[in-house]
Amino acid sequence: MQIPKFMATQHPDSASRAFSAKEEVEETILNLSPFEEGGFGCDEQMIDYEGKLTPYHQAAWIVDGIGKRLKMVPGKDYFLTPRVPSERLEGIDRQVMAILSAAIANRHSQPYGGNCANFVIHPMVEKSDELITSHRRLMKIMKFAQEEMGLEKGEVSLIPLFEGVVSLLDIISILEGYVKGMRELGIEQKELRVFLGKSDSAMIYGHGSSILALKIALSRLERYSEKAGIQINPIIGVGKLPFRGHLSPENVLNFAKEYAGYRTVTIQSGLRYDVGVQGVRMVMEGLKEGVNARAKILEEEGLLIQCIRVLSKYYVKTSFPLSDIICKISDITPERRDRVGRTVYPRSFHTCISFIQDEDLLSSSPEAIFLPRAIKFVASLYTMGIPPSIIGIGRGLRGIEEELGEKALDYYLKVYPSLKFDLKFDLQFYDEELMRMYSISPKAMNMIKDDLNEISSIFGLEPERTELGLLHSRLLKEVRRKLTSGQKADAEILEAGRLRGSLG
Repeated sequence: MQIPKFMATQHPDSASRAFSAKEEVEETILNLSPFEEGGFGCDEQMIDYEGKLTPYHQAAWIVDGIGKRLKMVPGKDYFLTPRVPSERLEGIDRQVMAILSAAIANRHSQPYGGNCANFVIHPMVEKSDELITSHRRLMKIMKFAQEEMGLEKGEVSLIPLFEGVVSLLDIISILEGYVKGMRELGIEQKELRVFLGKSDSAMIYGHGSSILALKIALSRLERYSEKAGIQINPIIGVGKLPFRGHLSPENVLNFAKEYAGYRTVTIQSGLRYDVGVQGVRMVMEGLKEGVNARAKILEEEGLLIQCIRVLSKYYVKTSFPLSDIICKISDITPERRDRVGRTVYPRSFHTCISFIQDEDLLSSSPEAIFLPRAIKFVASLYTMGIPPSIIGIGRGLRGIEEELGEKALDYYLKVYPSLKFDLKFDLQFYDEELMRMYSISPKAMNMIKDDLNEISSIFGLEPERTELGLLHSRLLKEVRRKLTSGQKADAEILEAGRLRGSLG
């Protein structure tokens, strides 16, 4: 199985560029073109149908465009990988049509020497049963395409995408159930690509918890691969800003060490367009060194899971009361892709509150608060002067020391050595005056100030008034003034995102 290294995606996190579904065809051809021909040098493109209004023929149009302009063999020089909707969240019809799009793309790619869609991504995995059902459906649709559409036989594999802390921690039991179910269908899994997402787990559980969950998942996958005799090829789904993974030219060497064990990394829109081609090239060069590195085996996973519970508790107690303001700002944040609205595809803090078993929060939390998706969530927090990576982290680290002991805190910081660098980047965007302009509650303000005090005590870091941070603050104060007077502030919101290197 040939494994691509750099997966371009259709995430709406670029402040510099917005794309219609029609424009994404030309964009993808550019993403997959070599640097020498003016492209971004990626070898895989995610075609995204999850909560997104992507035409079902988009992949086929891309194949035809590449075939006419570039001497590239599908399935060898490039891959098109649909992320299909979850049946549980979007219905069976949307999933079936997205899977069929992969079959259509493969039929179009055959004259050019191969199949472009060798993989299909299944998002929001929670149970092995949903993977087995979707894989069985995938097999039926491919057989139909062979019998009725002239598709030549070619294997298409499912990529499970784990996006929440609970599912990341349950990753092995879910995969074991999936492998067993496939065996019962007569399919022996010898190699698997597994997708680990940073953004949703950070949004619901906090930055400090999400990175631990990913590291535990990578550690467990390494062990499982050896035990089961299955080659596991992890994909790490990340963005440019710390809360979403901190894949940037300045941080790429830290990133390669933090996420050791990856085989593929997402190159998202913010990195491509807000940082630019040279930045992408620097990131790819930095990532190549770690592509075949083994994941770090964590010997005290139980202690780290206890740390996750503590960190998540402090995070959600601050972020939950901010939900209404976050939603209001997200609703006026400019759209960058043809995605469905937040009320159609809701996220909720409920899973985190259940995980930490806080009865008071559980009783006051409806299951669907209709949070925005992660990119607008992150953009909204920056817009109100709150760098998202700092929420709950200071009090959470001190809580680890008080509840679990000093050795637990030392171990956490050893497992996550680049936390200080993440916080240093984000602190330049902290703005207390801006927070007051949005009438954030005194209780939430005090919790965030306590986080800053603990960050200062542990790392010696303070909010730094850099030139970049000052310009960022001026723009966002203008946003607030315009919103107060009923004006649109799209230009200022987007310019602030460009300064950060990504909208969210």
